[in-house]
Amino acid sequence: MTMTLYDCAVMLAEARTGRGVAEICSWQLRRHGARDVQQPALWVWITRSFVNLVGRVDVRELSVAHIVRFIAEEKRQGKKPKTIRNHVAILRRVWKFAYTLQLTEKSPPPLDLEALVPAEKRCQLAWTPDQLKAVLEVIESRDAYPFKRKFRMVCGIPSVDWWRALILFLYHTAMRVGSALLLTPQDYIWNGNGHALVCVRESKTRKQEWREYVVPELIEAVNRIYDAGRQRLFPWPYTRTALNRQARAIFERALGPLPKGPCSLFHCIRRTAATVAAQEYGDNAAQLLLMHTTQRTTREHYIDGSKVVRRVPALPQLMETRSQQLELFST
Repeated sequence: MTMTLYDCAVMLAEARTGRGVAEICSWQLRRHGARDVQQPALWVWITRSFVNLVGRVDVRELSVAHIVRFIAEEKRQGKKPKTIRNHVAILRRVWKFAYTLQLTEKSPPPLDLEALVPAEKRCQLAWTPDQLKAVLEVIESRDAYPFKRKFRMVCGIPSVDWWRALILFLYHTAMRVGSALLLTPQDYIWNGNGHALVCVRESKTRKQEWREYVVPELIEAVNRIYDAGRQRLFPWPYTRTALNRQARAIFERALGPLPKGPCSLFHCIRRTAATVAAQEYGDNAAQLLLMHTTQRTTREHYIDGSKVVRRVPALPQLMETRSQQLELFST
């Protein structure tokens, strides 16, 4: 009997989630917030795509040549390098799972992805504080469709208040929008005297820390939408696609046309926060703000060097007065 990568992915997904493959791949389940099935569903879908593009290859006969062929097919389909890299990582993970179960005698060999799929060198542009102010002005003036008709309220909250609170929260905390939407009312504590504690989380590194904020505009905006009885601090009843679509409408009304893709939306706010922190306090402060493990990640992918003016350190004077300096050089 042929055991393909797809079969191994189904075994891995069912073992990880305790659900059947049909339930794992059900869009209704993911729509209702079952985030534990998102990654396992990707394992199933990508390995199924591998079988469709390369064929039903037995895991015992799997080789680098099959992975290379898969990469070539995805390139032909116009997939982005980052997407192809992610798909290859999933295939290698399932392959390693098969090796662990002794379904194959060969473990995934090293693969030079940089040569096969060169990474895109993208300029990580950030916005300026004035551009963020323009976004907030559009929100205040309700000059975009997310503030009209059926979108005027978000879970009982005026959409103007909801969007203002979210934008200010993402800017001052530098959190990812996905992490912010998962916060609960218990993750925000206001003591009534102008100070607020926020449990800031970084989803990729799984770090979290409590931070104290003394920012009136942030506290006032969050307090407007705060309700201890709700499940989420920022309740959102629609999909992430709807969120990105509405955000694009707001941002483009304020800033003009933006590049395609989600990285030109909320992630620009995160990069803006990093750039402002680097300008005011240095790259190390930006790294701490974003909770990155290395400063290189912050510097290369988040800080917009075109908007950072490096201040030359002022060294102590050697001469007491300017007249003495002039006399020295004249002689």
